[in-house]
Amino acid sequence: MRGYVHRAGADGKAERSAAYIALGTNFGGNLRLKILEDAIESIQKEIGSIDACSCLYESLPGYDVVAHQKKETHDLSLPLHLNAVLRVKTNTTDPNSLLEILQAIELKHGRDRSSTAVRLHRKLDLDLLFFQDAHANTIEIQTEKLTLPHPRLHNRNFVLFPLCDIQPDLVHPPTRKQIKDLLVENLQRREEVLKGACSSSSDGNTAPAVYTLDGNLAIPRRCFALNGHQLWTVKGGAEAAVSDTLRWIEEVLKKYEIKENNAASDTPPPAFADTLLGLRRFLLQEPRGPRLMGVLNVTPDSFSDGLKFYNNVEAAMQHAQRMIDDGADRMIDDGADVIDVGGEARNPYVQEEVSVHSEIQRVVPVIEAIRKEIGKDFVISVDTRRSPVAEAAVAAGADLVSIGVSIHPKKIQ
Repeated sequence: MRGYVHRAGADGKAERSAAYIALGTNFGGNLRLKILEDAIESIQKEIGSIDACSCLYESLPGYDVVAHQKKETHDLSLPLHLNAVLRVKTNTTDPNSLLEILQAIELKHGRDRSSTAVRLHRKLDLDLLFFQDAHANTIEIQTEKLTLPHPRLHNRNFVLFPLCDIQPDLVHPPTRKQIKDLLVENLQRREEVLKGACSSSSDGNTAPAVYTLDGNLAIPRRCFALNGHQLWTVKGGAEAAVSDTLRWIEEVLKKYEIKENNAASDTPPPAFADTLLGLRRFLLQEPRGPRLMGVLNVTPDSFSDGLKFYNNVEAAMQHAQRMIDDGADRMIDDGADVIDVGGEARNPYVQEEVSVHSEIQRVVPVIEAIRKEIGKDFVISVDTRRSPVAEAAVAAGADLVSIGVSIHPKKIQ
């Protein structure tokens, strides 16, 4: 998956924070996956771009681990949760504002927070786990409404497993331990609970031991789902998780006898074959063929489209949408893979020099609108020969500079 840059402002300072968000749902049966994917669409529109995504996990409804205290009996009839974790790059610098946005997204997608809501019946659950500033400093907060890092994440396997998918070496400040070490501790805690239950049943007591294994200690089941935007394939994740995904893909390909080129086969391949093969190529970083770039000139004097999208952000955004729409739902797009925004014409008959300020005013609002309103995970580039314009465009949401400029390496990572 393409790497995201830290957004850099005109003063060279990074402006992109990172939010680690846990997603969960156990309401809706087979609709669980759609609920999560719809929530991710909202997150991209309201918060920022997806920088990393874990695999999917299916887990038991659970209670918090509270040592030496009576636990409630689990209702095993409750539906299993579907869980994942995202790392999102955002311009939001206030975690409290981010929490409000997440709660609004929950409400939009049917979350019931009323006093009559059935406990552990969650159509959508969004938890803010970690929040890092633009310099990758993990923020610690403890207020009435928000505690960061999330106060119970270190006890929850259904959070630790997907977190390990994307960043196993992330440090949990309260314990000063890495996520992978917290997961090992939780697995050891689980083993101790099971050993205790087994020993109590072998102390001469013929009655079977009655115990509850906390749902937070249960090992979640990693599951896989095809998705045209490469979700659920460990985007930006750890090598081990990517290897597991590739192993699953190979098993499916073998089971259905799918090969890279099935043209010579008498039996037509399954409908998902192209998506699965494309996913494998993507994870292996194999060549995918030419990429299509859609050019969006926001100038008054370009050759073919001068004045069409000049000083009209809405028209420019709609044109960008049309360029990507043809293939927005497929792994290998038929539409544009990159939207290239230009604010200075290359028309040799135009003699007037465009100022840096004017070029920034042309491209920045369009890039901001495309990144916010379309909400798709695609590449935006800026066509410029000037460093200040490139830096302002990156701050607005651009990922690439399509003409070489001189920018200090610390400003773009």
